[in-house]
Amino acid sequence: MAELFSTVSQFKSQVGGAISSTLELDSIAPVVYDTARRHILPYLGVEYTNLVTAFDASSLSPAQTALLPF
Repeated sequence: MAELFSTVSQFKSQVGGAISSTLELDSIAPVVYDTARRHILPYLGVEYTNLVTAFDASSLSPAQTALLPF
């Protein structure tokens, strides 16, 4: 998957309507990963890593779930 997105519709809601519904998230995973490391990790630090780990394990806390829309 692409970091914190498990469906194309989740990704599309964050980046805009120009994304095709046939897009494979795995095809853009490296770009999402790189972008997160450049733009999100400097602000959230290890908490971002914890967020991704919890997302992958489907064990998000309520506070982590609240961060997802941002």
